[in-house]
Amino acid sequence: MLLVSFLRAEGKGISFAFIDPAGVDLQMIGDPPPEGSSDCRAEIGTLLFLQAGRTPEAAARVATEREITSEAFSAAVGPWFHAVNLPKTAALLAAAKGDTEMAAERAKRLWARTPPPKLDRRIHPAFPPPAGSSYPCADAAVGTVWGFILADLIPEKREGLFVRAAEIGDDQVLAGVRFPSDIVAGRKLGVELVRRMLEDPQFQASLEAARAEVKEAAANKALWAAPVPVPVPIR
Repeated sequence: MLLVSFLRAEGKGISFAFIDPAGVDLQMIGDPPPEGSSDCRAEIGTLLFLQAGRTPEAAARVATEREITSEAFSAAVGPWFHAVNLPKTAALLAAAKGDTEMAAERAKRLWARTPPPKLDRRIHPAFPPPAGSSYPCADAAVGTVWGFILADLIPEKREGLFVRAAEIGDDQVLAGVRFPSDIVAGRKLGVELVRRMLEDPQFQASLEAARAEVKEAAANKALWAAPVPVPVPIR
């Protein structure tokens, strides 16, 4: 199943797969702490504290999460969980990620929050922060959406999947590229987007196809070879 088969037309172009991001009430995530406020200063203090304890090994690990892929959840499932083995599942996750990132981008334009390293020079990120607004964190939103989808597909791994989903957001704070409140807002957005996706018939059909694929792959996981990871190019 090709990713393009999920896409729907909006206006003159193709823009979303399951939910129209323009229809999401972004006010539900709330406002970030204003710059210069006591809450904002406290968040900067948290970032500086985590930065002081960030080991080279931790910095290297979070740097691998600059671009989140479905394989980020392999440790919670098993080495057989890879896009090469699960094309329908990978396409579903990619489509959900696209919708989530579009909704997050709308929110970023609305709040236009300055990322931590640009607000305070004492903060030295583990990797260059993404361009644009900091709030909400798109990676936290994607991690949340994927965590719920994968927990539905592999319920016996539910606890580990949710732990990994949370870690994806937390690592953005550890890396010094996002505020803690950016992560909280991203997770709120992710939960709302999952709720809306579950109401979409096309999402449900795609989820059912992925569920069957995962069940078959899990039953034959001994036959799968874990593909060699491909390095993600620095953007």
